[in-house]
Amino acid sequence: MNPYAIAVKRSAQKDLGRLPRRVQDQLSEAIADLAVEPRPPGVAKIEGRVDRYRVRVGDYRIVFDIDDDARLVTVTALGHRSAIYRRLSLIVFVIRSPMRQGLIRIVTAHTGCDGRRIAGHR
Repeated sequence: MNPYAIAVKRSAQKDLGRLPRRVQDQLSEAIADLAVEPRPPGVAKIEGRVDRYRVRVGDYRIVFDIDDDARLVTVTALGHRSAIYRRLSLIVFVIRSPMRQGLIRIVTAHTGCDGRRIAGHR
């Protein structure tokens, strides 16, 4: 069986570069292993997304998409378990003002696991 190709988004590459060297090595090895087995033991599907999964590596998580037709694994995010899911739940709203033509306001909000907006975030 041919291995899957691995693509790492630029934002995930930057996140990896900010981590301690030992953690970088562990995560890089786990990412390389995804080419051989894109759904290793312990992988979990992320709710609300069609082909998004996460795998645990110690206290860190690797979030990735799998395209079986193209045989491609795309690493979309990685980070410490305390922060990774907060980043994934960030919703960006773009609001166009009906009164002023061309004015766009960007509002961000964090959502909880149930999809409700968390108070205090804008």
